[in-house]
Amino acid sequence: MTPPPRDHVTLRCHGHPPARPLPCPQGAVTMAVAWALGPLGVVAIGTLLLALLLGWLWDAVVTVTRFRATCHQLRRFPRPPWRNWLLGHTGMVRGQRRGQGA
Repeated sequence: MTPPPRDHVTLRCHGHPPARPLPCPQGAVTMAVAWALGPLGVVAIGTLLLALLLGWLWDAVVTVTRFRATCHQLRRFPRPPWRNWLLGHTGMVRGQRRGQGA
């Protein structure tokens, strides 16, 4: 009697069937890519992520600075006198119905 062929499917460890592969979580994919690229690849990916983060931070700082400069320039213009909304609208509409005094 010949033994069955010893490939990865029929190979048994201590009489137990081979284990099913486990689902791959997200972190394992990153680790697999990092392992495939080696230590230099990890440094390159880290540098790229740091550059993206610093770029976004720089854009946020520039946006806030421009907004503050615009507000500062707009403060130079004189403001109109503040009037009450109700008092500002009195006398704008006149009654058009018959029987009214106007």
